[in-house]
Amino acid sequence: MHEISLTGRRLVAVLILATLIVVASLSAIAAGASTPKRTEHLTVFAVNTDGPKFVAIMSGDIADYGPAASSQDNTELTLHLTKGTFKLNLAILDAKLVAETAREPLYSANCSDYFKVKGSVTIVADSGTGAYRQIVGTFDSSITVNEDQGPPCKHASTPFRQILVLDGVGNVSK
Repeated sequence: MHEISLTGRRLVAVLILATLIVVASLSAIAAGASTPKRTEHLTVFAVNTDGPKFVAIMSGDIADYGPAASSQDNTELTLHLTKGTFKLNLAILDAKLVAETAREPLYSANCSDYFKVKGSVTIVADSGTGAYRQIVGTFDSSITVNEDQGPPCKHASTPFRQILVLDGVGNVSK
C-alpha cells in the first residue's frame, strides 16, 4: 500500500506540473496574440503657411504618409494617411506654443521668430479608420517654429519664410 500511495503522489505531482505547463503555454500564446507596442517616428510639417494644412510622415514599425489637417481650435490634428486616418490630441503642445508666441516677434530688429515647445501628443481614442482602427499610443513630441516675417513686425503679418514642424517618437499599438 505504501508503494501505491507514493505512486499516487507522483501522479498528482505530474498532473500539477502538466497543468502548470499548459497554463504557462496558454499565457504565452495569449501574450503573443496581443499586439505589441511599436516604436514610431512622426513628423508633421507646414511650409510658409499659418493655415490648417500639413504633411505627415510616419516611420518605424508602421510607415505611412499623407496630408494632415488641424481642427479649428488647433487642439486636434487629423492624419489622412494612405492606409487610414487617426487623430492626435495637441492640446498640451498648442497651449505651450500659444504662450510662447505671445511675445513675438522674438527678434524685433529683423522681425523673426524661433520657438520650440515640448510635450506629449496622444492618439485620440476611437479615432482610427482603415489600418489604424483601434490604434492607441503617445508620442513624446516637440513643435518647432522658425520664421522670418519681415517688416513691419506684426503678429498677424504673413511670413516671408516659415516652417512649422511637429516631431515625435512614441509607442503605438493596435
